Amino acid sequence: MNKWWSRLRRNKLALCLMAASVLCVMMAVKEYASANESRRQIADYLRQDVAAAPGAGTTAAGRIVQELAKELATEELEAAQESEAAVPGVPAASSTVTEAVYVPPKFEGIVPATIEIPAIKLPPSSIIKVGLLPSGEMDVPEDWHTAGWFEPGYLPGEPGNAVMSGHVDNREGLGVFFFLKSLEAGDRIIVADEAGKKLTFVVKKLEMYKPEDAPLEDIFGESTVPRLNLITCTGTFSAKTLSYDKRLVVYSELEM
Repeated sequence: MNKWWSRLRRNKLALCLMAASVLCVMMAVKEYASANESRRQIADYLRQDVAAAPGAGTTAAGRIVQELAKELATEELEAAQESEAAVPGVPAASSTVTEAVYVPPKFEGIVPATIEIPAIKLPPSSIIKVGLLPSGEMDVPEDWHTAGWFEPGYLPGEPGNAVMSGHVDNREGLGVFFFLKSLEAGDRIIVADEAGKKLTFVVKKLEMYKPEDAPLEDIFGESTVPRLNLITCTGTFSAKTLSYDKRLVVYSELEM
């Protein structure tokens, strides 16, 4: 009887020591978790220690560990389901999208001094400033080999329609803009100032108008991009009026 009682007391003492050991481990790991360890690491740590103890599954500490493991497994399953419900191909982690901000290009005009058109073999030719005639029409240079820039309008290179005019011919020969009618879309027009700064314009189209039907707003008006329009005479020459019956307009835009 005494031997049986002694053995029972030793078993109870062993069980108490085991339970105390498990509780100490749990408290230590809880403190460790407060230092930013994950709950998964805590559960793994507890399972290893408790599983090593005999009868751990039947103790209060063992049941606590098992409940914690089940809770973690449930949370991970729910998180996985939410991730799968998201848009396919999109990472679960949030990302910051920065929209590109459009910055419009800065345009600076120049006071033109020369004009050159390689496609019609026009070498750098002088440009002078012209204004309006008393009739309200744009003036042209007296020199047949010189182009005129409409000074009251826009500078070549700034947003707007800059305009230049030039003669087509006279009794003595060909004018500066005689071959404008041969230009095609894509040809280049090069304008430079006295300092040598050059701007290149690309021909977009050619149009012919009767003088009274010319779209003045399209030729001289505002524009969000820099344009250069060249004007000369074309059509049929009248000996009575000593002028041509139509006007040729070459529309071009600044090459970006």
